[in-house]
Amino acid sequence: MKTTLNIPDELLDEIRSVFGDRSRTDVICDALEQYLMQKRRENLLGLKGKLSLADFTEELEAAELKEDK
Repeated sequence: MKTTLNIPDELLDEIRSVFGDRSRTDVICDALEQYLMQKRRENLLGLKGKLSLADFTEELEAAELKEDK
């Protein structure tokens, strides 16, 4: 999708120096993906203590050992 954006040259130059001297499109896409991953990580960390998860590690290991026999 084509989009027109007004991005300050200084900011774009700094981002390009961090991500490597690639096309503006590649650099902006990489920066957006990094930002999205960061926000997803923050959202997951925000769930800490709000979910109750059962630990079935021992049962799964026992079942795997039983299958191997």
